[in-house]
Order: sequence, then structure tokens, then C-alpha cells
Amino acid sequence: MASLEVGEKVRNHGRYLLASEETEPGHGWNWEAALTAFATATSVVEAGKAVIDNFVKDVHPYKATGKTLSLVDLEQFAALSTQVSDVLSAFSTILESGGAADAVTAGVTRAQEYGKQGRAGERYGVDISHLARLARSHTEDPALLTKLDALIASVSAYVIHAREDGTKPNSHGVSMIAPENDSWEGNSPELIAFQDAYRAFQWGDQEAPLIVSQDDDADAADFSYLPYDVEQWGYDAAELEFWEENREGEYDYYSFSDEDWADYVAWLKAGEGTKWFGSGSEYWFSYGEVPDTPPSPARKRRRSKTETDFPFMNSLHGAFVHVEETCATPGGGRKSAEIQTRIKGISATFEDPNLADVGTVFGNRLTFDGWGDGVEDEFFLSTATLEAHPTTNKGEYFTPQWNQIWYWVQFDPDMEAEWVPLYFQRKFVHRGHRYSVFAAEIDFLEAGKDYSDPAFPRDHEGNAVEYATLEVTVNSSSVVVDYTVRPYSIVYGGPDDEEGTVVYDKASRTIDAGDRVRFYALGINLSRRGYDIWNPESDLHTFTQGPKFTFDYLWFEDEEGIPLPYDYCMKGTDASGNYVLTEFSRAQLPTEATGHYNPYDDDDYEDEEGEVTPWGNKLYFDISESDWESASAGPSYGMGHAAGRGCQGGACGK
Repeated sequence: MASLEVGEKVRNHGRYLLASEETEPGHGWNWEAALTAFATATSVVEAGKAVIDNFVKDVHPYKATGKTLSLVDLEQFAALSTQVSDVLSAFSTILESGGAADAVTAGVTRAQEYGKQGRAGERYGVDISHLARLARSHTEDPALLTKLDALIASVSAYVIHAREDGTKPNSHGVSMIAPENDSWEGNSPELIAFQDAYRAFQWGDQEAPLIVSQDDDADAADFSYLPYDVEQWGYDAAELEFWEENREGEYDYYSFSDEDWADYVAWLKAGEGTKWFGSGSEYWFSYGEVPDTPPSPARKRRRSKTETDFPFMNSLHGAFVHVEETCATPGGGRKSAEIQTRIKGISATFEDPNLADVGTVFGNRLTFDGWGDGVEDEFFLSTATLEAHPTTNKGEYFTPQWNQIWYWVQFDPDMEAEWVPLYFQRKFVHRGHRYSVFAAEIDFLEAGKDYSDPAFPRDHEGNAVEYATLEVTVNSSSVVVDYTVRPYSIVYGGPDDEEGTVVYDKASRTIDAGDRVRFYALGINLSRRGYDIWNPESDLHTFTQGPKFTFDYLWFEDEEGIPLPYDYCMKGTDASGNYVLTEFSRAQLPTEATGHYNPYDDDDYEDEEGEVTPWGNKLYFDISESDWESASAGPSYGMGHAAGRGCQGGACGK
């Protein structure tokens, strides 16, 4: 509702608009607090601010994330609309002239989005100010920079007060329709023209990104990495220089000088904290007034050299990285031995003016009839997708070697756990802590619910199910701290609408005893481009308890009892959906010299000599050396580890 389109409709019927950029959770507002605010405030603006501040805090009896709320001054709408039109006209000119579209692509594809809950391509809006900031960081055109600066300033004048709960960090208070969507009645001519130009730009791009170079044996120490989220936030050169000079690490307030801290406090109080430091500003707002001086260095968290040098080791990715540790210098007397860490992986440079995303894909390669048309295709079945890590060289990314560990869920204490195929969705910072959100495509059957209505979709076995997205939130230690199930339906606009529109239920759900769930993995067709599938990776599991998440090594065998090999690669995707995969690299299977700490496992590992090490994951110590050699031998094709692998009759096109 806090969109340019809604503002256009109501601007002549009121002075202020209090609305949310994101779809509000099903529980709505805490109306007692809202009514109290209006009853006790001395002005409408004061009341609106109180409602916003209350809404985004965890004060409602129902827990939900993705909360945004803003108060805008509709008298400033005309000025905002003019600046938006100026920028969109400039964007249209760039696209129609065939010029470099980096600024347009960066703004459109990476801007804070709304309405997207798991599935790609299902968003209804993007934040206007964030789009402009991203575009600004990808152009040197003086005329375009002037227009973008004017737009950013206009948003600041239009938005009186805006807050978000930490999960939508680049929300500045007003959004606009995502340009790939259909136009609404009443949209400005400039917006309609830009939408037409952007869709033509997308449809006209039939070429996948180009891999200029690739190194399958790259060393992580050979690269310099962009700071956390620097691409997402949208910095110019001066801001990036400030970051690099004044920050030792993410939200490391302890390294600030008194002068820098004063500047930081001023940004927070001016509502600009999210531009520079994301929602780390929520940390201070959650604990009262921001202190006048930096926090005491005594409270500074000690960070290892690995964390400092390699950003992926201080994030979710760290639990899934194969780390080689060697003893560089032996200890003597009271001197400890020096341990050196080495991380290998893939580096690649992608070239495409329309490049939108580069990610890392874990999985295995299998050959089967995925479409039920008698054709045996080779598929790369995705176990997981994560972020690839941008270096300071344009278009260059690095991804560390996978250690063949991933997430599992225990659905019944008397049954083996099931691995969970997940794909990266977004990341955010809340109260000074970083989180990542992953999603999984699932079939969902709620215990006790009547599914006799023929309107419910059917799975490949003919069962009535609900389509749903499972969202899993993990912290920087890779521990699952929250999850939610978001059922959705696909609404078709008419007989000619083959894709339909995904519409999510407003209320989310949990998985309780008696509920049934089936997981799907994306199957990337390596034989026939455009024939990717959603592949059922499990039966309908009946949960006898709430889900218990852990992670462990993936260990499966084919029909002949040979361990399945696992690979990883990078995937570069442009804004038109064209993608390219790097060459595959083999996941590094562990040896007795390689350990991995599992925070879910409190047990220590005791080796044959009685040495105790808190490694946790002990599965691989029970696997023979010959089995590991077999697993590392090369691609093995067959039906795989899941019964009935493959989509029959195209049923996996969900």
C-alpha cells in the first residue's frame, strides 16, 4: 500500500498516508497500541510515528517478520512523481538506445523487493530510493547522477517516518510497481514507457552471461573481497573508501573514532542508518538511546584471521566450506604450534551488461527421464544454492570448495532424517546479528484439513496437496533459528495464461504433528536448455513432532551400492533469466585429518588414542577409505537416492 500507485489514488483525499511497502502479516496491527497512540498524541504525525514504532517491534502476540510501515506527506507527492518520471525517462532512453544498462539492471534487479516469498519472479514492488541508490553506484553519467540525486532527495521529503523490522533493510518508505509486471490503470506515461522498454530489453536478450575466465583450483587468499553486502546497499566510491578505512568488520563499532561515531549517531537519528550500516541500527534502537561514544573495546568480539580474511567464513557459508589446515611451525615450550588455513575453490569472471545474480549451486548429476517423454536427460539436481562472493574486480566471484555438508530435518524420532533442498532467498541484520533466509518448494498437507475440494492441486501421484514455500532462517553459525510455511495458490488470468500468478496466503503456518510434507529440488537440465524441472526428492513424510533441523554429510548410494559423487559450481543469471554454469568441481570429501564442528552436536569425538576433539559430525569416521575413493571416482548416473526420482507427465512444473 505504501506505493507510488496508491499515493496517486489517495493524494487528493488526505494529507498523510500510513501504509506498508511489504504485505502485512496476517495478524495485522496491535490495535490497542494504535488507538492509544491516536488518543494521546498531540498531532497526527506524532501518532503515526508511534504506530510505526510499535508495529515493527516484537510486541504482537503473533510472531512475524517482513514488517514495514511508513508515514508519508501527500503534499509532497507531485514533486516525487516528477522526479520518478524523470529517472524512468532516462532509463527508457538508455534501454532503447542500446547503451550500457548497468545502472538500470543494478537498480531493477537488486532493489529491495516486496511480495516475493520464496519463489523467484514473484514480486509486486521495489523500493524507489534503494533502486535509485543502486543505479547511482553503477553510473558515471553526470546527467543521470543529477536525476538520481534529485529522486533520492524527493523520497526523503515525501517520507516522514519509516521503519522495518530488520528483515527488509533497504526499505525507505515508498515503493513502485516492479517494472516487469503489467501496468496498472492510471500509471504515468513515463512508467508505462519504461515498463515496455524494460520488457523489450528482457525479451530481446537471449544470450546467457559469458564466462570470461575460470580457475577450478583457485586459492581464497589470492583475492580481495568486497565488504559484506556492498553490492546490495549501493555505495559510491567515497562511501566505499569510508567503509574500508573505518571498518574492521561487519558492525564493528569498536574501531570507530569519536568523530566517526558522532557522524554515525547523526545518520541514525536522521533515519539514514540503513543506507550505511543496514539494519544494524536496529541494535541501538532496541536498547534505548544511542550512546554518545563508541562501545568499550573490552566488549569487542575476538575474530580469527580466517574470518577477517575470508567473509564467507564468518557467514552461513562457513559451515559448508572445506578447510585445509596445516601445521606451519611446530610449537616449543609454551609456544603453540602455528596453524595455517588454506581454502581452495572456484573463481570466475562473468561478463554481461544485464547480469543480475551470481550464486553457488551444490548438487549431483544424474541421468533420467525427467519429463516422462522417453528422453533420458542429464540433470544437475540442486541440493542447495548460496551466494557467490564478489571480489574487488568487476564481474569476478569466488566460491569455496564444498565439504558435502547440508541441512537435514528430523520429522520422526524413530525414522532417519531427510535432507532439505534449499535455495538462498535473502539476508538481513537484526539487533546487530546477521541472518540468512533460505527457501524450499514443498507440498503441504495440514493434519485434519479437508482436501476433498477438486480445486486443490494434485501432485505427481494424484494426491490433493497445497503448494507451499518453506522459509528457513539461519544465523551466522549456520543454526536454524526460525522457520515458517507459506502456502500459495496459482491464479490464472485466462485460457491463454500458461504461467499464472503466485498468490500467497496472508497467514503463515508451522509444521505440527500429523502434517505431511514433500520436498522438491530444482533439476537443471544439462541436456536440453529450458527443460528444467522441480523434482520430488522425498515421499510425503508424516511429521510426528515439530521439525528439528541439523546438518550433516550427504551420503547416498546408487542402485549398485556405489556412493553418489557431489559437485558444486557457480551460476550466473541475467535479468532476462538466461544463465550459465561454470565447469563442475567435486565436493571435497573428508579424511581423518579433516574435522568439522557441528553446533547442533554437543558430543565430543574420541579417536583411537583417546584424544578428544569437539568435532560433532562423526558420520564420516565410520566410512571406509575405499568407499571414499569410490565416491570421488567420477560421475555416476542412475536413479539416485530418492525413490521415483524424476517428474512423470510434467508434474514437476509446479
